[in-house]
Amino acid sequence: MRRIVFLLIFLFLCPIDYCYSDMDLTSELSRTASDNYSIKVLLYHNISAVETDQNNPYVVSLAKFEEQMNWLKVNGYECVTVSDMFQKFVSGELIGKIAVITFDDGYPDVYTYAFPILSAFGFPATTYLVAEKIDSPKNLTEDMIRDLYKAGWEIGSHSLTHSDLMIHENLDTEICGSRNMIAAMTGIPLSDVVSFAYPYGNADETVTTKVWKCGYQSGAGLGQIPVSSSQNPYYFSRHPVTSDMTIQDFSSLFISEGEK
Repeated sequence: MRRIVFLLIFLFLCPIDYCYSDMDLTSELSRTASDNYSIKVLLYHNISAVETDQNNPYVVSLAKFEEQMNWLKVNGYECVTVSDMFQKFVSGELIGKIAVITFDDGYPDVYTYAFPILSAFGFPATTYLVAEKIDSPKNLTEDMIRDLYKAGWEIGSHSLTHSDLMIHENLDTEICGSRNMIAAMTGIPLSDVVSFAYPYGNADETVTTKVWKCGYQSGAGLGQIPVSSSQNPYYFSRHPVTSDMTIQDFSSLFISEGEK
């Protein structure tokens, strides 16, 4: 009931000129730099303390995750949040080796297992939350989310209910409403909830335009296309990290394009 009240207040009572950005979309996209730059955006879902069922590609073991983060550290990668990536991209400050770590769905093992490891390496991350699942069983709590935010993590939206947005139903609720709910429930400033991850990676022009109008500054998708090639912050690609990846598989995501 509390989540429903938050959603109704912010979705229906918030003034249009405040809830929606008035920036021209074409101008926003043209702010991206013209030069290509290789950058790796990684996508995780679950982190497990035990060796995982290889039939579930979305659950990465704690041992493998720590090994992967150590590889990034040893090989000189700087880790930044999604919004920091785009700020550096626009300003032309993307230099050296950059990796972006993202988590979808808001599972609590991200807090229990991934958070301490990333903190030890000095790495921030971006986590995308399904807004209606906050505080529900097997999901992050408000307190956990606030801890991540205070530690320098970026908190983004993964929609209200994790529905396929390509159906084009309830886009205001799923996209705008989820942003407002996350801010209201956690106390994180609305101005800091500015990245959206498309459920199932599904989006078209109608969906990406709605993401822009709802005040987000970027949209996370799937695939292997480097963000710098797309010239479009409203659908940038991410590399899924799966349970069956060896450290050689993981490193190949980076060295395949000549990076050391």
